[in-house]
Amino acid sequence: MFDYHNHTAFSHDSEAPMTAVIEAAVRRGLKSIAITDHYDPDYPNLLKDTTIDLDAYFLELTNAAEAYKDVIHIVKGIELGLQDQVTALLQRAVESYHFDFVLGSFHVADGMELYGETFYAGYPAEAVYQKFYENCYRVILKYDQFDVMGHVNIIDRYATAIPAFHTYRELVEGIFKRLIEMGKGIELNTSSIRYGMGEHYTPTIEMLKLFRAMGGEIVTIGSDSHRAAEVGSDIDFAVELLKTLGYKYRTLYQDRKPVFVSL
Repeated sequence: MFDYHNHTAFSHDSEAPMTAVIEAAVRRGLKSIAITDHYDPDYPNLLKDTTIDLDAYFLELTNAAEAYKDVIHIVKGIELGLQDQVTALLQRAVESYHFDFVLGSFHVADGMELYGETFYAGYPAEAVYQKFYENCYRVILKYDQFDVMGHVNIIDRYATAIPAFHTYRELVEGIFKRLIEMGKGIELNTSSIRYGMGEHYTPTIEMLKLFRAMGGEIVTIGSDSHRAAEVGSDIDFAVELLKTLGYKYRTLYQDRKPVFVSL
């Protein structure tokens, strides 16, 4: 098993020591774990400290990878919070450290955090989704220094209503086309199961089918754990889901290069 999205106390929304996360992965029999703590500069909610000491973070990643090299493979990763105005900061971070894997994710759109009510106030559901996916497309046209787009439909977790897919399908197609052209992938994020979203997965079945139909091949699987107890959760289920949808491979990363592993 491989879990390609995990957070430690370096992230503002986790208190889990890195060693506790790694030990949990070892106990669950994982072959590899990617630590992907948040780097979310210029986050609009000042009550959330999204800063991270990148020097300290990368040093701890490097030391952990060495300490556990005979036990489990540790992928040195990071989750970038994508926004228009921070691309120079993101680029500097990616160029300054030798990460193995870079997730590009949206936690903010049009300068507003997705958690809470601000982004959704005063708009019908269809307009909210158009606004969100237009923001995503605009940013990835400008910035491409990531490997995989994390939790593509994260908005489904927070929106007050989820419109029918056909109302915003064309926007998602544009995003997927751009990702595929850039040699990027998407993430199957199993946290939707923990959040009680039932069969409304992240991405949805409709999105996963669309990505494959468009020729998309790069799919990573991650639990998006924020506690040690969540590491590796529902990874086996995600593997089986991809198989049922006709996918042949899951993707790992080494030195920012995709490695395809048969499902």
